[in-house]
Amino acid sequence: EFRAAAGPAASHAWFVLPAEISSAAGKQFATEYRARFSREPDALAYAAYDAYSVMQRALETMKASHSPMTGENLQKALAATDMNGVTGAIAFDRNHDLKDATYQRWTYDASANKVPVQGP
Repeated sequence: EFRAAAGPAASHAWFVLPAEISSAAGKQFATEYRARFSREPDALAYAAYDAYSVMQRALETMKASHSPMTGENLQKALAATDMNGVTGAIAFDRNHDLKDATYQRWTYDASANKVPVQGP
């Protein structure tokens, strides 16, 4: 949609998005997503699925350890997350950011082909 709307100006825009998913789990997610929604999953679909999985894992951990369902205990369980999701490894640093977030930068060339952007 962007390429059609931007026309030749598309080659002057840079995008920074989560890296494209290439894991087996990501490919399985994409297959199931296409079957259910009749369209390709976007970066938000992968991230939302992982966010749900992280929350589910934290709640299951709390339940298994008989921890009271409090915000403080949920925060601790989330901070201790260390799992693989469809987007890759999921673990958080002391600032609650992903330890290993992978992003790609890209633009479009004059022929509307997606082109990786290299360098700083």
